[in-house]
Parts: sequence; structure tokens; C-alpha cells
Amino acid sequence: MDDYFIRRDGSNTAIGSINMTGNTLTNVSEPVHDHDAANKIYVDQRSGGTDKVSRSGDSMEGDLDMDGYRIEG
Repeated sequence: MDDYFIRRDGSNTAIGSINMTGNTLTNVSEPVHDHDAANKIYVDQRSGGTDKVSRSGDSMEGDLDMDGYRIEG
């Protein structure tokens, strides 16, 4: 019977995928290891909140690698 439940105390582990069926994980702590889950606050702080340039006007620093594409119009 214990193989069908994930214990809150961490004494067993999940094997395979977990389908959240549209539900969310809450209270996810900051990641420590490479494959840990990350919460939105952590990701936003690490990426500066955004990594996009606004269409209505913006500024940026550094080089832009267009990977062979060009700007037209």
C-alpha cells in the first residue's frame, strides 16, 4: 500500500511522472541542485524579471546574436 503514496516525511520517493491534472505546486523552496524545481520568484529574480525587448520601445546592453536573421521594415 505504501507504494501508492508519497510520504510527507520524505521516507519514500516518486518513481515516474506525476500528473498534476491542472493543479499547482505551492511553497517550492529555492533550488539547490541542478534538477531541483524553482519557484517563479526565484526565476524572475535570476533573469532580471524579463528577457524580452518591448515592442513599444526599450533599451538593451551587450551584443545581440541574430543567428543569421536580419531586421526588416
